Parts: sequence; structure tokens; C-alpha cells
Amino acid sequence: MKAVLDVQHHQATNGLEWSENSKTILASDDHGQARLWDAQTGALRTTLVQDPPCPKESFFKRMADIHPCGPSILVSAYFVSGGGVLTLSASNTPKLWDRSGQFKTKLALSEEKPDERYFWYPTHAVLNRDKRLVARQDEHGVALLDTGNGQVRYSLGDIGELLNFSPDGRKLLVLRRDSKGMPCYSVRCDLQVYDIATGHLEVTFVKKWPESYRYWSPNGALIITVSGTILDTRTGRVIDLPYNACVVDRLIGDPQCDSFIFSADGRVALKLKNPLKLWDTETGELLTRIDDGLRPAKFSPANLQLLLTRGKDKTKALLWEIAAE
Repeated sequence: MKAVLDVQHHQATNGLEWSENSKTILASDDHGQARLWDAQTGALRTTLVQDPPCPKESFFKRMADIHPCGPSILVSAYFVSGGGVLTLSASNTPKLWDRSGQFKTKLALSEEKPDERYFWYPTHAVLNRDKRLVARQDEHGVALLDTGNGQVRYSLGDIGELLNFSPDGRKLLVLRRDSKGMPCYSVRCDLQVYDIATGHLEVTFVKKWPESYRYWSPNGALIITVSGTILDTRTGRVIDLPYNACVVDRLIGDPQCDSFIFSADGRVALKLKNPLKLWDTETGELLTRIDDGLRPAKFSPANLQLLLTRGKDKTKALLWEIAAE
């Protein structure tokens, strides 16, 4: 195997993206930049400077002033619709570029004033699936911007903390806290679903919600939390599967925190934890337990009755047929 993309003479790479035609690679780093590479030759095409370097100043001058300049903590970069590239960081407002590396515009949500030196731009951006919209928030609230031209498409106001879009891009999930900045295990946190087209609040799920991971069904009708709570975004109905709540521990891990996957129609859910169990998402009933199959597992995207798992001996893949009602 031959390596054609060599970045050893540049800053450490923390993210990689393919263009739609697989001819270009987008690499982002932790020093304020992203780079476009030719995937066939490995040649560097251009560098995108999200966070410009700080001007040279004395130590005391730097302590007395804050510049919106690098090095930043991280830069994230994405190929977006309209042949563009989106770069984000904590130090500067998001920027749009064309594929040649030419700067197009900033994705500012409000008018930036010269004295707003302490404004913090979160690195996390919420892109919808086709990457035509990016959700961002500032001190004025949440807005959805067109990734083609950087213009605000919708302004939703102070609706809470952004989580993610539904798979079809029609709904936005946010977290609303009773007390700003307080963790969810100590105050009540509401999960709320907004309709993108109208900006209206569709449903609120009221609970203390410590889980940090949630998964949408393919049709956007259901959300399931990492501890097995099914949320129906159409009716507000809540079903709890018999899994224990968990706290994700990045050091030692927690087997209860394995993720969930849905069948293509969203009617069956499976937690990627051995032994594998299939659950009816309408009733919360256990459909079956697969003792001869292990994770990883994946539902067929086309045939609603097929599930692929690893065999128990770990040497083969097994194809299972889910009995239709």
C-alpha cells in the first residue's frame, strides 16, 4: 500500500473529509488552518486560514489585550453545498471558502463590533444532512444560515443549546435548561423539537436528562437516548426500555453506554451491546434476543426484514431475517 498524502511537514491533522467526487481531501488542524489536497497526486492545493496568527507583542501587551487570532484549540472544516468549504473554530467567526481556497464570507449571526473582543465562537456547528444549512448560536440566540452564501435563512431566537438536525433536515433538537450553565443532573433539562420551516416548537420532553448521546430514527419520528428512552417527536410519548442510565466514561468506558441503531422504517431498535436485543419502538416490547450474533450489527437500508451481525465465533458474518408482523 502506497501513501500519497504526506502531512508530516505540516501541523498535526485532526480531521479529514472527502469531496463529493473524491478528487480533493480537506484536512483541518489544531493551529488555525485547514488544507485542500489533491487526492490523486497528494499535492497541496491551498491553505485556508481560519484563525490568523497573533501579532508580535510584548508579554504585558498580550496580557492586557485579547486578539481574535490563533493558535486556536481546534479547527473543524467541512465540504458544503454549492461547491464551498466551511471552517470553524473557537477564536473566530465561521468562514466560507470556495474550492480554490478563495475567501467568500463570514457566517456572523449578528453585527460584529470592534470592541466585542471577548466573544467566544463555539467550535461545534450543527450541519443538516445535505450540508445546505448550518445552525449557529450567539448571544442573541439560534439562527440557521445558508452554507452557499452565508446568509441567515431562519432566526429562531433564544431557544436553547443546539444538539442536531433530524435525518431529513426538517427538525432541530435543542436542550433547554432551567438554570443557564447548570448541568442536567442538578436541574431540569427539557429536550425540545423545532420545525425548521416554520420555526415553531413542536414538542417538549420534560425530564432531568443527563445522557449526552441521542439517536434519530431514519424518518425523524423517534429519538432514542443512550440509556434507552424512546421519544416520539410526533406525539410527545415517552417509552423507557429496561436499560440502566449511564454516564459516559472516556477513561474506563461503560458497557451500558453503547449506541442504538434503528431499522430503516424506525419500527425496530437495537442497542449495540451484547447480547443483542431487538425492541419494538411503538410498544417498547422486546421482540427477540440474538444469542448467536455479536456486534457490530447493521440493518439493511432497503430490506426492512434484514439485519447483519458478526457471528459468535467472530469468524463470519450472519444475516438475520426479522419476522414481519
